[in-house]
Amino acid sequence: MDNDNMKNMIELTETNFETEVLQASVPVVVDFYAPWCGPCKMLAPILEQLAPQFEGRVKFAKLNVDEAPELAGRYGSTSAHHHRRRFSPQLASSTPSPSLSPFRIPGSPLRRR
Repeated sequence: MDNDNMKNMIELTETNFETEVLQASVPVVVDFYAPWCGPCKMLAPILEQLAPQFEGRVKFAKLNVDEAPELAGRYGSTSAHHHRRRFSPQLASSTPSPSLSPFRIPGSPLRRR
């Protein structure tokens, strides 16, 4: 994956999660990943390609569950390859939902199969 696409993915930490995700003005797709996770490695290039297509409408971010296990656990991610979450400022609360619904942005190129 080239560096242009990688720079569109925000690297989340305990320090910036609230600002980048919970206080975001647009929906945020958070990839809870681990460097050793095979399915995560397969999904990462897809998310990195989608990020620039939705720039300004959706934010794409990733959180290394090995580096922030408490934060990942707080949002129901106990296994890296099973959890991708959509966060929206309108949905964010002090009690996170364990399963947030998938989204589709009107006019987006994504289609459900």
